[in-house]
Amino acid sequence: MRSAVAEYLNSYNAFGLFGPSHWAAILLFLFLIIWFPWFGRNHLNSNQQINAGKALGALIFINYPIWVLLEMVSGSFDLTLHLPFHLCRFANLMMPLVMFKRNPMAFQILYFWGLSGMFQGIVTPDIVHDFPHFHYFRYFIGHHLMIVALVYAVVVYDLRPSINGLKKAF
Repeated sequence: MRSAVAEYLNSYNAFGLFGPSHWAAILLFLFLIIWFPWFGRNHLNSNQQINAGKALGALIFINYPIWVLLEMVSGSFDLTLHLPFHLCRFANLMMPLVMFKRNPMAFQILYFWGLSGMFQGIVTPDIVHDFPHFHYFRYFIGHHLMIVALVYAVVVYDLRPSINGLKKAF
């Protein structure tokens, strides 16, 4: 199994900046950032809104541990590469605080981190694996859905960014 996972993780087509798969990810992001919060606010009852938000938060959160587990299974886990010291990875692990608990402090921090860092990761992704590789999905789930979740929290949960939140985030 170890060799099969390692072979899968190391065999891929190269990702092309602003290539077809990048544009597809951007267009899907633009659709989701509008549709998901709109649908949640206008077509779901309060329990469904909470469950949809939790599902989104769980997907963003679980994305990172699955990656680490695959790297461990393949034998390519490296502490310097795979610990959540990157802003985006750490933010992904904090997302359940917003989507499950509606923690205002976590929301403020993630909102401003998301608007600054995640958008940059969407436009100029630091990725080498193209569609349909796991790392392609991992990267765009961690970046695109993070922004979608934050917009969902604003539109559906009525969490609001503030000047004090901006100060706390940076």
